[in-house]
Amino acid sequence: MQRDILDVLSKYPRTEIHENAHMFVGNLARSSDVVEALGGEPTPAKHASVSRALARLVDRGLVTAYRGGLYGAGKGFRYALRTKDDSEPG
Repeated sequence: MQRDILDVLSKYPRTEIHENAHMFVGNLARSSDVVEALGGEPTPAKHASVSRALARLVDRGLVTAYRGGLYGAGKGFRYALRTKDDSEPG
């Protein structure tokens, strides 16, 4: 599943991210975007599985998670493939 998620995220190029302003400029994926792109029935179990896989990819340093400043459903993370310009997590 992680390979499939990386493939999905490769289709979400980002242009610029203003983290301090809590504003996204570009095309970052929500976990629900990933679930939809993977196909099949969007069950609660599938959402949970994708969320866990995204968290593991973030932990491995392959994906960067951004949190927006506006309220949204869920935790509000947006995901992008990690680049060499991304700062180290934590």
